[in-house]
Amino acid sequence: MEYNPAIGSRLVQSPSINSTAVAPITVLVVEDDELVRELAVEFLSDAGFQVLEAGNGEEALSLLESNPNIRVQQRGCRGCDVRKNEVGL
Repeated sequence: MEYNPAIGSRLVQSPSINSTAVAPITVLVVEDDELVRELAVEFLSDAGFQVLEAGNGEEALSLLESNPNIRVQQRGCRGCDVRKNEVGL
C-alpha cells in the first residue's frame, strides 16, 4: 500500500492486476468509518481492482482532481449533490 500523507489516502493495488494485459479498473472508496473503509478496500483489492481510498469528501475531491479518469457513481452519500455541483460533475 502506498500512503499519501498530503491527503491521508492510500493506493492499494492487487497483485493480480499486474499479471493481466487489461488496464485495471480503479475504484475510489470514500468512507469516514475507518473499519468499513478498510474492509471495502480489502474486498475490492482482492477482487482485482486498483483502489484509491479517502476518509472524507475533501480527500475524495482531491483524488478526483488528480485522477481525471475516475468516473463518479455515488452510493449512499449525504451532501454529494452539493459537492458534485462544486466540481462540475
